[in-house]
Amino acid sequence: MKRMSTKLRLLTLAVLLPVLSVSAQDFSRTFSVSSGGVLRLDVETGGSISIVGWNRSEVEVKIFVRGRDGDEVIVDLEELQNGVSIATEFER
Repeated sequence: MKRMSTKLRLLTLAVLLPVLSVSAQDFSRTFSVSSGGVLRLDVETGGSISIVGWNRSEVEVKIFVRGRDGDEVIVDLEELQNGVSIATEFER
């Protein structure tokens, strides 16, 4: 019985270890914008981008940083005079 318990603990550790080594950061922010505004993206870190239109005078930005280097990612969200700027880069 003790041997089975030890194997179960090792199996659990083997499954959880990769999950524990992945960093995660979540960002969410809403900006008021005018029609015809600019959305500037500078994503040096790579990743997926989804853009969905709607009938509001605002931009909602949701960023999910994942991966083993996620804790080294810097996210900069900035409201511009004519829109929104989103930039990511790795810490130097």
